[in-house]
Amino acid sequence: MVVRFRKRGFSVGLALGLMALWCVNDAFPRGALRAGQDAPFLIQEGKRLYESGDYEAAVRILLEGLRKAKAKTEESDARFYLSLSYYALGRPEDSRSQLEQLFEIQPDRTIDERFYAAGFVDLYNKIRAEKPRKQEPAPAMPRVATKEAPGKPAGRKGFPWLIVGGAVVAAGVGAVLLLGKKESTPSLPTAGSIAVASDPAGAKVFLDGADTGQRSNCTLTNVSPGSHALRLDLEDYGRWEGQVSVTAGQTTQVNAVLGPFPYEFVSAWGSSGSGNRQFNEPKGICINSTEAIYIADSGNHRIQRFSPGGDFQQKWGSYGSANGKFSWPLSIAFASGYVFVADSENNRIQKFTTGGGYVAKWGTEGENTGQFRTPMGVASNGSDKIYVADSINHRIQAFKTDGSFITAWGSPGQGDGQFNYPIGIAVNKDGFVYVADNQNHRIQKFRSDGTFVLKFGSKGQGNGQFSEPWGIAIDRYGYVFVADSDNHRVQKWSPEGRFMIRWGQLGSDLRSFSQPKGICCDESDNVYILDTGNNRVQTFKISTQAARGSASVRTAGPLPPPAGLRPGRRQAGPPRGVPVRPSERRDKNRE
Repeated sequence: MVVRFRKRGFSVGLALGLMALWCVNDAFPRGALRAGQDAPFLIQEGKRLYESGDYEAAVRILLEGLRKAKAKTEESDARFYLSLSYYALGRPEDSRSQLEQLFEIQPDRTIDERFYAAGFVDLYNKIRAEKPRKQEPAPAMPRVATKEAPGKPAGRKGFPWLIVGGAVVAAGVGAVLLLGKKESTPSLPTAGSIAVASDPAGAKVFLDGADTGQRSNCTLTNVSPGSHALRLDLEDYGRWEGQVSVTAGQTTQVNAVLGPFPYEFVSAWGSSGSGNRQFNEPKGICINSTEAIYIADSGNHRIQRFSPGGDFQQKWGSYGSANGKFSWPLSIAFASGYVFVADSENNRIQKFTTGGGYVAKWGTEGENTGQFRTPMGVASNGSDKIYVADSINHRIQAFKTDGSFITAWGSPGQGDGQFNYPIGIAVNKDGFVYVADNQNHRIQKFRSDGTFVLKFGSKGQGNGQFSEPWGIAIDRYGYVFVADSDNHRVQKWSPEGRFMIRWGQLGSDLRSFSQPKGICCDESDNVYILDTGNNRVQTFKISTQAARGSASVRTAGPLPPPAGLRPGRRQAGPPRGVPVRPSERRDKNRE
């Protein structure tokens, strides 16, 4: 009896086990245990990689997810995050391609524009507007196939304990599957953020030398832990620079007060006379790539060379018309390893080595091309072109560095492209030519072929006005500095001709000027001004902590966990410089 019961129990247990396996097989289709390889999982993983900043990996995973996508929503999501990843990688054409295909299948997809980079939003909206709206048919109600449960003949009662036992076994198998799944350990935060505030607001924000594309007040997210160089630039105000320490999971708060005077006095050197490091009405100055300063010591009819700090290095030239001699050299330029001098009263350009060795000359007095009448300004594009302000002929002439004539433009007058004694001349890194139109009291900007672009300034003493502007220089950012000679000051302008600041007044004390004529800038943001009437050079530098410039830096505590994420889960974010907060991103189609 006992043996028969055990055999029957074994049979029942076997039956229950088989039923459980059948239930599990029916409830978990083949391949369900590999769900990590299907499209939804891959797309979700690709999204996570994008939000963590691993864009290359995101692209690889999302392309695999796209290949396996079966539903339109899956393909749409894959293409959307592919477009974001490509855009972050600097591949806008690939991003465009994915968006175009996305709108083919889901033309009415929208996003919350607050949480994406402005450039991406513009691209998204542009492509969306280009795609005609399609009227999507109403989705048909899905037909659910049902399976007849294997049962007993009608009217026969089932064995309830068998059903209960099967359910218990099935529940046990399900628990094993769920509990057997590897529990991921929440990762610690790997990035922090910097909240940047300035007074006044609107300063450009640079992190580790790169323009973030944002302006204060703003928050830089996904910043790696450690020390970072932060810089704030605001037109008309001083620059603030400092080191900021970032801790993972925390926000560092920077509060900067920007001062109203952006250039501070550095040094002054030189005096009146004919000895070394002395001057007699110097009018031209330039600096070469090795940061040697060359000065046209006009009244002494010579060139002097100095270190940026004013240490005398060399001189050459004397009064005369022979090769290597000068009669009132007024301007000087550097190109292709040579020094070019506007030898004004000899109506010629002379070319020298950096050590003062005579190389060549060109020009005679006259009005034809290649001739001059008191050339007072010379500049170069840094490589193969020399531009000369042919002052009494009221024109600009362009030459190759060997003296071969290229082109000329200008005529007497006050119209666009006309001149009344052009003197100062400078060329920016994009090849635009700026000319100080002295007696028209303005600056004119041209293309390298002489095509007029714009003009700015008028006669007067107010901001943006000039009185016989002379020297002109351009710094590494493209800003234009003008020696406003008869106003005894320097003015700074944007490349587009917007007045920014001015400094200086008539006097002989430091920071004052008397008829400043020459001006140049170096790569370290120093501005060298020939204070002609005081026979000296004054150096100014853009201020990092201007008149009232200061900043406080503090760590503000942990970053709040993004909505919808567990505390402790790593907070992802965009690369530095992209004004996006992926951790707070919401796609309206998925809400």
